[in-house]
Amino acid sequence: MTQSNREERVFWVGLAALLLVGIFLGVRAERGVRVVLSAQSGQSGGGTTVTADAEGQAMRVLLTELDAKSARIEQAPAADRDPFREPAPKLLAQTAPVPATPRPTPKPPPRVKPSLGALLYDEVNPSVQLRVGTLTSDWLHRGENFKDWTVVEIRPGAVTVSQDGDTVVLRPS
Repeated sequence: MTQSNREERVFWVGLAALLLVGIFLGVRAERGVRVVLSAQSGQSGGGTTVTADAEGQAMRVLLTELDAKSARIEQAPAADRDPFREPAPKLLAQTAPVPATPRPTPKPPPRVKPSLGALLYDEVNPSVQLRVGTLTSDWLHRGENFKDWTVVEIRPGAVTVSQDGDTVVLRPS
C-alpha cells in the first residue's frame, strides 16, 4: 500500500468516526429535549411528571432539583444592591479635625569625614583610596570625586580633599 493510499484511508476512517460521534450526540440531545418538553407539557401545579425510563428518571431528579432552586430564588428577599457593582464605602463617624502640628525639620545627617585608605605616589600619576564610613573608593586621581569629596591635591605625605568649601588634609597613620 502506498503512502497516499494510507493517508486517504486514515482520512476516511477519521471522517466516519467524526460522523458517528455527531450522530450519537444529536440523538442524545434530542432525547433530552424530548424529556424536558414532555415534563413541561405534563406539569400540573408545582410537580413535574416525566416518562418512567431510566433517562427519564434521572432527568426528573434534575428537574425536581431545578424546580426547588427556582422556588428558593423566588422566595428570597430582594437584594438591596446591585451585585455587579462595588458597594459604596462606609462612612466613618465624623470627628472634629485634629489641628496639624508642624513637624520639626529633620537635621541633616552629620557629615562623615573621610580617612586615607591608601596612597600611591609617583611623579607621573599619583593615586589615593579614600574611606568614607564603611565604604572604600577605587583608586582616585586629582580632581576626581567619591561621596561628594573631591581630591584637590596628592603629595608624598598627605592628601587634600574638599566638600562644599570644607577642606581636610589627610595623612597616613
